[in-house]
Amino acid sequence: MHLAILASLFLLREIEASTSLTDAWTFDHSRSELSWKLPSSKTDHLTLGVTRKLGCFCGSAIEACPYHLACEHLDWLKAQPGYQADRTSPLFPTTDGIAATAAKVVETFEEIGLRTGMPLLSDEGIRRFGGHTPRVTGSRIYAAGIEVNKIWILARHSGDMILRYVAEAPLESLRADLGLADLHQAGHSVPAPATQSISSPGTPGRFMRDSKAANARLSVLERALSDLQETVQSQAQDVAAMSTAFCLTEQRVFVQNTASAAVHYARTNDERRSVCG
Repeated sequence: MHLAILASLFLLREIEASTSLTDAWTFDHSRSELSWKLPSSKTDHLTLGVTRKLGCFCGSAIEACPYHLACEHLDWLKAQPGYQADRTSPLFPTTDGIAATAAKVVETFEEIGLRTGMPLLSDEGIRRFGGHTPRVTGSRIYAAGIEVNKIWILARHSGDMILRYVAEAPLESLRADLGLADLHQAGHSVPAPATQSISSPGTPGRFMRDSKAANARLSVLERALSDLQETVQSQAQDVAAMSTAFCLTEQRVFVQNTASAAVHYARTNDERRSVCG
């Protein structure tokens, strides 16, 4: 459970969490912060790249606190019989005290899903849990109240994939962004908008404040709709590209840049060079 929640909060893939060692964590107890040394690319599984810092989330809309959860997990790890303070060890060891394989981590996600009553397969028969499950989960939780650009920074090497992860999550907080009450709060009704005459004496200041607030809310709505439009257009282009590639019948060869993880289409009869040069 610690692995799943912390991996979600730091937007990790299964292999990144399973290969993390105890020296990847640094605590600043005076500020209630946890720093985690994380991979900067998909080929950097041993977390030698960048450091991401998360503080205490207690009191926020996110129930899980990375700082206190990490402290709790580290106390549990130190209490294990095979733990040695003078040597590094896996942060999330198996029962044998070694790092788990990617497949075993995914099995752990599936076991947590079963125990919480979640189906393992979608309606289309596709497995709901995989190596990117914590990245998707964390991205959607953050997207309910955090700008996508900040999620991009925390995710390190996702690129436009973050937009696919968050999907419609930002829309769930749209009413809150506009300063409106939650329609689904139990026992609360949404009050009717107050009416006020523009020409009422003694209230020009209030009218100006209400007008500015309305303009601010309108600007937020326009930005949200603009971001949504860009997301839809990007996803539409991806779908069109995939459908076009699916219809092609010629044999294609693809090569991957191991430094940037970018995939290129190789020239016909020339696997050493990509089409883009």
